[in-house]
Amino acid sequence: MSLSPTVNSNASVTLQTGFISAVAGFVRTKLFGALEILNARRELRAELVQLDHRELNDLGISESGIDGFVAAWRPDPRI
Repeated sequence: MSLSPTVNSNASVTLQTGFISAVAGFVRTKLFGALEILNARRELRAELVQLDHRELNDLGISESGIDGFVAAWRPDPRI
């Protein structure tokens, strides 16, 4: 074991931890993010289906266009 401050014996552990963190971050943003959007769309569709045609018309959505609106909807990234 070297006492030199330039030798880092924990370099491989740090690299592995960094890689695992990167993979976990990727999974968290891609997989869980997609599931959150899917759940939010499901809730939005359930709310829109309960509205009558006048309320949908006020929102600019036709009764036959609910599924298309929900499919194109993305949650506000600021929330």
